Amino acid sequence: MFLMQSDHSVVFCTIEGGVKKLPPKVFEYCCFKNYDKDAFLKDLNYVPWSIIESTNDVNDALHLWESLFKSIPNDHAPMKTKWVKGKQSPWITKKLLEIRCDRDYHKKKARILNSKYNWQMYRKLKNCANQEERRLKSEYYCLLIEDAKGDSCRMWKAIKETLPSNRCEINAIFSDGKLQTDPASIAETLNNHFSSIGKKLAKAFSGALPDQCFACSSNFSLQPVTISFVEEQLSQLQINKAIGLDNISARLLRDSASVLARSLQYIINLSLESGCFPSSWKCAKVTALFKQGDRSDKDN
Repeated sequence: MFLMQSDHSVVFCTIEGGVKKLPPKVFEYCCFKNYDKDAFLKDLNYVPWSIIESTNDVNDALHLWESLFKSIPNDHAPMKTKWVKGKQSPWITKKLLEIRCDRDYHKKKARILNSKYNWQMYRKLKNCANQEERRLKSEYYCLLIEDAKGDSCRMWKAIKETLPSNRCEINAIFSDGKLQTDPASIAETLNNHFSSIGKKLAKAFSGALPDQCFACSSNFSLQPVTISFVEEQLSQLQINKAIGLDNISARLLRDSASVLARSLQYIINLSLESGCFPSSWKCAKVTALFKQGDRSDKDN
């Protein structure tokens, strides 16, 4: 027996089997596993918050405040990243998966053999799978709403799950006759579009305004806030809300309301006196909702 080497590459193919899973989700959160409120407040009291009052620029004051505050929570409630695996719909059962498997088998056989029996079985199993899925969905959401009775937050969350979502992934946007496919270009195009809507509407209605304009006789002014007011607002924060772009937890702000009230009062009043809103507070996560029509049209 002779062994010989071939100069040809091995021919192979890859077949992906099973049911495709949803892509994983990644989010950041504060871990309160070893959190001690008293120890956290004790460390906050050692922070020299008074140095914030040495600056007269609201952006510098806020940047300094964030630097001082963020140096403490890392030892008490550190930020962590969590990967959540994509899961199938919660109402799917083993029986439904078996019906779908049989349906797909007869569909494949019907396309290959063009058999009347396989086509009949495919249609029958297709209707059976649709009916079973509708039944399972109905039972799941009815039970979800029934369990949420008495809790308005859970009730609205359950109702929201039953409604169709307007969220969709935007892969391309037309702008100035060009198709933008880069995520940064798409975000910039949508940002410029929505930020200019007010000016366009004002220009469109400029001719419809009356010839005579009447001046308003009343005056409006923003009054400085007090320490007690800031502390009260911090104490009313909802701790179940997600963290923002600054990665500051609402729970930490509420727990430390008495310590942070004076420094935040200075920043707020400085903003009112200077007429300057902090730049970092202008940043937000904005999701464009698709209405109807062409998905690549920014007007839709």
